[in-house]
Amino acid sequence: MRAVWLLLLAVLLAGCNFPAAPVIAPTLIPTAALPTTAPTRTATPVPPPTAAPPTAAPTSTPTSTATSTPFDEPAGCWRPPDDYTRVSIDMGGWVAVLNARTLAMLRHAQTLYDGPVDFVGAITQGSYNDTVEASFGTHSGGGAVDISVLGRTGAGNWYVHDTAPMIAALRTAGFAAWVRQPNDLYEGSPIHIHAVAVGDAELSEAAALQLTGPAGYFRGLDGLPYYDPPRPDAHGGPALCRWMVEMGYQDLR
Repeated sequence: MRAVWLLLLAVLLAGCNFPAAPVIAPTLIPTAALPTTAPTRTATPVPPPTAAPPTAAPTSTPTSTATSTPFDEPAGCWRPPDDYTRVSIDMGGWVAVLNARTLAMLRHAQTLYDGPVDFVGAITQGSYNDTVEASFGTHSGGGAVDISVLGRTGAGNWYVHDTAPMIAALRTAGFAAWVRQPNDLYEGSPIHIHAVAVGDAELSEAAALQLTGPAGYFRGLDGLPYYDPPRPDAHGGPALCRWMVEMGYQDLR
């Protein structure tokens, strides 16, 4: 009996027409509609922590110590002309011979000194003179002069009290200059100023040694070669102008 019922049920089901389940196709999004790049994000700036402002860089370039040495240039330094024309000066009974460079330096020293002594008028020995044995050859070339400080003023005062400003003016004008005290050169030698023009191209060998030799001006000494040990400069050491440094001179102390 059960088999009959199952057969009947199979016949009934075969006669029924059920709809098929729908097939859902995927939806395609056109390529153009897709973003080609990732969206740009705008970052919110974060303020930096409070700090001291940076130190500003210097606006000027410091002078290199490889090419120059710092020094104090005296006011009034002036580079003399490179003029070696011989000049003869009538001193009233004898003739002093200088070159034009030395004469220009003396005139510049005169303007710096502005005192009662006439440097040119007080010359007692000029350059290019090899007849004075006591000068040991310093005056046989250019650039060397001796200046008297023994003239009298109207009040009867010797000029020896004015040697300090005279030396200062001569040194600023470019001379290695010293006061030669009585008896410095020989017994009975008078007081006077001895000056050697720095950088003179016609200096004698002896005069050049008074600049840079063992007793030289630029070593802070008095220039006289026959004292052992050499004597210190009584006037405080060399005056160094920039033009001297450019010529190769330097403070050798």
